[in-house]
Amino acid sequence: MVRRLLISLGIGGLVLLAAYGFANLYGTGAIVGWQPLGTPPDGAGELVQVSIDWPEGMPPQGPAVYLAAADGGYWRGAAGGATCWAAAAELSQNSDGAELTVSPRYSSQNGYWLGAPPGAVVSCARYSEMLFGSHMLYEGHVALLEDGSYWVWDFTPGQTPLLIFICGILLAFLAALVAFCLPLFRTPNPSP
Repeated sequence: MVRRLLISLGIGGLVLLAAYGFANLYGTGAIVGWQPLGTPPDGAGELVQVSIDWPEGMPPQGPAVYLAAADGGYWRGAAGGATCWAAAAELSQNSDGAELTVSPRYSSQNGYWLGAPPGAVVSCARYSEMLFGSHMLYEGHVALLEDGSYWVWDFTPGQTPLLIFICGILLAFLAALVAFCLPLFRTPNPSP
């Protein structure tokens, strides 16, 4: 009986440890990678703005990168589309209260696990903003590589790590309960 209890507690502990590890990796952005924006069109200048591309009534779609254009307009780049760069007449209005820091190196100020971009970095911009109504800190990075291409990394942890850990607690309890009760339902072997 004691052996069965120890085995079931061990199984539950392993499930709980795995859930905690995955929640921790997710919560620090370790499973998020860099996304390519490609090389901007000719005539694109310096980085002017990074903002959350937040269509009306929809969740954030990731960072939108604005570069100055030679004609006085802007080039807007966003990951996820077939054509990443398009002409824009004006800057985004979604960057109220945002912080944009441009530096020659990439680093997170919020403890996120930011992997290296896929090439040598010329400059990097960090964008962070508290999302209105959610109390969640959004962080995005834009890296200009030596080959002229732009790459983005963005992350909002939200409540997902907490939910992963709570589900892990429930799964650990369930696994321990099954491991403890399973031998009770086993039919005894008849003795010869």
